[in-house]
Formats: sequence, C-alpha cells, structure tokens
Amino acid sequence: MREGRRAVLTVFTGLSTIACGISPDTPMGVAPYPTSTRSIPSELSPVPSDREVILSYVSTLSIQKDPTEVGRWANIRSLNPPIRKQEITDNDKSLAERRLVAVLNEMNRSNIKPFRDAHDVLTSHRNKDASIGVYKNLSSVLKTEDAYQMVALPLYKNDSVEIHIGLDTKHILETDLLVLATEIVHEVTHLQEYLGFLTALDPSHGPFEKFIELKGIETNDQIRFEGELVAYKIQAESYMHAIAQGHTITSRFDDELAATLIRANGDIHTPAYQELIKKLSPESRI
Repeated sequence: MREGRRAVLTVFTGLSTIACGISPDTPMGVAPYPTSTRSIPSELSPVPSDREVILSYVSTLSIQKDPTEVGRWANIRSLNPPIRKQEITDNDKSLAERRLVAVLNEMNRSNIKPFRDAHDVLTSHRNKDASIGVYKNLSSVLKTEDAYQMVALPLYKNDSVEIHIGLDTKHILETDLLVLATEIVHEVTHLQEYLGFLTALDPSHGPFEKFIELKGIETNDQIRFEGELVAYKIQAESYMHAIAQGHTITSRFDDELAATLIRANGDIHTPAYQELIKKLSPESRI
C-alpha cells in the first residue's frame, strides 16, 4: 500500500472484480481538530507517545463506544487472522477475495463514518464506472518491480473509462481486517479524486481521449502529492474513529500517521505532515 500507490494501466489481465459505481461528492471524515492538541513539555514531563496523543485526541470526540459493532469486527478478525505467505496460490487468491467481501460487508454495516461513506461510494453506481479486484501478484500485473500492495487507477475497457482499485492477495492475507478497511478508505479517496477529474473533462471528448487526459493528470507530481495528503488524512481519521469507538487496533504505521496529523491540528499543509507523506509515498515526491 505504501509503495507505488498511484499508476496508470490500460489493461488488467486475469481480472476478477467486484463491480461498483461511485459518487465523487460523497463526504468522508470525522470531527474538527482542536485549536491546540499538545502542551509544551518540560524537562520533567516526557513527550507523549504517538498512541498517547491519539488517545487524548479521540477522548474529545463525540463518538459513542459501540460494543455490538466492536463484537462484529472482533468476530471476523478472529476468523480471518493475518497469515504470512511466501508463495501465493489460486486458493490464496480466493481466500483473499472472501476476506475482501467480509470487510466490505462490515464497512457497510459500520457506524464508523469513513467506512460507511467509502462503501457507499463503491456501490452507488454498480457496474458503471468503478470496480475493485484482487490479484495474485499486483506488481506483475502492473508490470513493475515495485512492491504494490493496493492501487487506484483509471482503466480503458470496452470503449469506456473505469476507475479500478486493485489489491494484492499477499497484502490482504497478511493484514488485520480492520486496518485493511482503513486502507480501502484511502484508495476510495483516490477513486473519488479520479472521478472528479473525469467529470470535469470536456464532455465532447471520447472515452479514449478522456483516458489519455487522465494519464496526463496522473503524471502531474503536484496533483499526485495533494491527492496523497488528502487520502492519508482520511485513512488516519478512520483509524482514529475506530479507536474512539472502542476497537482494539494497533498499527505502528497508522499510529505515526494519526499522531502527526493531530499534532498538525489536521492541517495537511504543515511541514511535518507533508514530510511524513513524502516518506510514506516516495512516488509522490515533488
């Protein structure tokens, strides 16, 4: 997920997708950030850890703990624990597809707003202009040596433009399902971004011409970086919302991301937050 998140591809081979539609106007997010989220440490008061910063912040949110939802997620997480894989088989891919369906179903039922919003985006125009699929080796399909874990990108298929989210089988199997849901939120944010661009293109242009124009946008480093700033913010907000609701979820990567955002008072253009995103997304350096 961290490496080579954004790419353009004209054809996917061996496509196995859950077709879906999107609405680029669907909002996602949680709550306003406080004016100040940190105190000035003295020599006698240690700097709070990332997790301490997160717990302090989520305690200010008006989010009710939901034992019922926590129980549902705990059940599917215990039934589908992360498993380490070396060689990926067709059976592994089928298992990953079932896990993806389970995650999407829980996102649909969730009271975590970014989860529910992302699911609504994916299903709002089914079989029209968006899809999501699982691949035995996403990097090989993308014809790159980079280690792709998931990606959102435009495709040109059947004389039309489609925005597709691809997920790597190994990554799905090795990732906690609740963490995976926050990553899907990230990719859906990119999907919305692409559809916003697509809607803004000249309506007199044909599908292939629009696809080429999207490829041009894709190569704009500034646009790509701005997209990552927003997508990582919404991913972090979904992670914090899950913690506030009472879920037991621990990811050192997401802890650092969320705490950095909190320390930035939610401002994606602060130097500290931008430097972290540049580190997380080397393809988005400007």
